[in-house]
Amino acid sequence: MSKISSQNDNGKQLPPDGTSPTPPAPAGARSTMVTNGARTEDDTWVQRTLRERARQYARLAQQVEDGEKTEALLFRLGDETCAVELRLLRKVQLAKGLTPVPCTPAYVAGILNVRGEVVTVLDLANTLGLGSARRSADSARVLLVELPGVRVGLLVDEVLGHRLIALDKLDRAFSGRDFARGIAEAKIVLLDLEHLLAGGRLDVLEEVT
Repeated sequence: MSKISSQNDNGKQLPPDGTSPTPPAPAGARSTMVTNGARTEDDTWVQRTLRERARQYARLAQQVEDGEKTEALLFRLGDETCAVELRLLRKVQLAKGLTPVPCTPAYVAGILNVRGEVVTVLDLANTLGLGSARRSADSARVLLVELPGVRVGLLVDEVLGHRLIALDKLDRAFSGRDFARGIAEAKIVLLDLEHLLAGGRLDVLEEVT
């Protein structure tokens, strides 16, 4: 007796039970796992997003045009919600292993070994004049920033996610916020990292590393 095989409408071979095979998950899909009923997100999703977005924005012109949007990483500093452009970040790192350095300014959180590279880490809240906040070691992250001639880490309380921000709809930053490009959605402070990391602080960073 000959074995009967079934085909779908496109002429592709189906399994013996006639069901369609489950398609593979799309590349780069966000992965989750359930442990004791609680869903835990895979931290590697953030790293993949940063690499993908960095490649995309490296091709874009830096000039701001009407209607232009930028994708930004959102994070928490105490009670403040802040954001930086993804194109300026190369990685998000756990804060574990951060080593304090004696005789440095209060805004220097310490140094961190990232795959053999020693990176100076700034306490971003302190750098912005928000004071040093108590943060959970589990939620704290270091944003690794890469600018021309500058590689530095920024210690934040918690990473909240990412979203598109319309640059032409930013509200003016509050008085005294010299390092803010503007306020998005009345609550998100979009930081100007180029301005923040320019000037005298770079001399301190070079001495620490």
